[in-house]
Amino acid sequence: NTEPECIKILGPKGELLDINPAGLAMIEADSLETVKGKSVLGIIAPKDRDAFVRLTKNVFNGESGILEFEITGFKGTHRLLETHAVPLRDDSGKIISLLSVTRDITVSRKAEEAILKSEQRYQTLAEISPVGIFHTDADGNTTYVNPRWCQISGLSFENALGYGWVNAVHEDDRNILTSSWQQATKNQELSLSEYRFVRPDGTIAWVMGQAIPERNLENKIVGYGGTTTDITERKLAEDKLRKSERKLR
Repeated sequence: NTEPECIKILGPKGELLDINPAGLAMIEADSLETVKGKSVLGIIAPKDRDAFVRLTKNVFNGESGILEFEITGFKGTHRLLETHAVPLRDDSGKIISLLSVTRDITVSRKAEEAILKSEQRYQTLAEISPVGIFHTDADGNTTYVNPRWCQISGLSFENALGYGWVNAVHEDDRNILTSSWQQATKNQELSLSEYRFVRPDGTIAWVMGQAIPERNLENKIVGYGGTTTDITERKLAEDKLRKSERKLR
């Protein structure tokens, strides 16, 4: 009676023999007397009824099973449920009923779907972004780079993972960049730096890289997200300006 999940006992045709208070609240029944002996199939969504009937038959054949299904409570509330069902036997070992524990997964499933949609939107934006995007784990190891990042650096996705991206950094920038990145992840702070990539064809790309920590609900850092912007044209323009100024002087 104190169990927060629905515990119920069903007969071979899905008739309700017993159910705890949490179960009554789940199906929106006022009391056990109003639903006892009645089949639960009526509140199960039509698309899930055949699966529920199969589960019931399997349990009365000695099996156990798990099923997700939708219901519409007696007061009209729609819920997504997950039930774990097992045979209930008498002293002689004969199966006399189905015993199940059922929990409401409506909120958690909606949250999962929202997260999935958010990840899909992020993935779409990352794929078409005009700047390089990267993601790392909490230790600073790269776990993702978008196509634009690969174009800027000249590295493939696979070769960029972990600390593989360091191999494309100009040797004059490599030590100071890796040192500052490791220091930033150690101190769990923002990272901002300018450095050069040397592509396989020998061309050089000046970039501005920045990354910020990502935290979970417990405020624990789970990774870093960042961008890599190609600033080669700006650097070339600055160099040209400096040369012009020297010539004028």
